[in-house]
Amino acid sequence: MIVDVSWRKTPRFAVKLPDNPASLSLANPYPGLEETWYEDEREWGWTLGPLDVIPDLRPAVEIAERFHPSAGQTIDGGDREQVRRQLRSGLTTGQVYAAMGDKRVY
Repeated sequence: MIVDVSWRKTPRFAVKLPDNPASLSLANPYPGLEETWYEDEREWGWTLGPLDVIPDLRPAVEIAERFHPSAGQTIDGGDREQVRRQLRSGLTTGQVYAAMGDKRVY
């Protein structure tokens, strides 16, 4: 689960998926909210308007649980050991981010 208060549209909550929601035959659990799919980050999200009441997040949590194990590496989890090696070699976090393809997972 992602709660985004500064990156894309705010406030926004999202789940990471292995493919787009339509390909996974997922129904939008929040049809009354602005829906987004960011292919580059594989994030399916919903943006709250300034007067929106925070919805029940259980449907989004249940979707996330289907694609993320309770233990071990998750989809799009990133190569942590490679990141550690780069940090130990003296690269800054910004340099590691760039070296790993400018993906937020890193």
